[in-house]
Amino acid sequence: MPLHGHIILTGFETNEYIRNSLITMYADCGDVNSSSLIFNALLIKTSVTWNAMLASNACLGLWEEALKLLLQMQREKLEFDQFSLSAALSAAANLASLEEGQQIHCLATKLGFDSNSFVGNATMDMYGKCGEMNDVLKIFPEPNLRPRLSWNVLISVFARHGFFQKARNTFHDMVKQGSKPDHVTFVSLLSACSHGGLVDEGLRYFAAMTSEFGVPAGIEHC
Repeated sequence: MPLHGHIILTGFETNEYIRNSLITMYADCGDVNSSSLIFNALLIKTSVTWNAMLASNACLGLWEEALKLLLQMQREKLEFDQFSLSAALSAAANLASLEEGQQIHCLATKLGFDSNSFVGNATMDMYGKCGEMNDVLKIFPEPNLRPRLSWNVLISVFARHGFFQKARNTFHDMVKQGSKPDHVTFVSLLSACSHGGLVDEGLRYFAAMTSEFGVPAGIEHC
């Protein structure tokens, strides 16, 4: 028996935690229709449910729908969490909508999420995709507070906008600070070398990726 059917038969579908998990499960499977059916059938929607639906839409690349949900949540005066704010920032980033991204950033700051790493990295990515390099650098955490994801976002932003040497320098700063690069780091670094015509440097990084940093080579690194 399918899991959802079993949940209905056993009477657990009314449980808020399970409903939210079902919304997320269907979204992870790419079935936004089922996620929406569960969401729309609810007579009472909590902040947790709205947050789950917003994040699910963003996860599926339904950026405009995610931002519509954000506006609805604001009108309903519902509480946001780090995941929904990060998802909304991701939606604005992928739509290259700087104005909406700035509004979400202001909202996150007002709600006290400005020091949250999830929201901070999503904000950096949003400004980066909108070409606002100065804002990216303003948000970049202090050296002792920089998680790997923040380093990855900055390297990616530099690579995307043609600052190939800065991407390389950021990688070396990352290593010096003791943060271990992962496969995402090398995707951006190798992309910077490729687009910047740095063939020899790219080959050296590719070799070091496995021999020095233990990152397996994948198709995304070619």
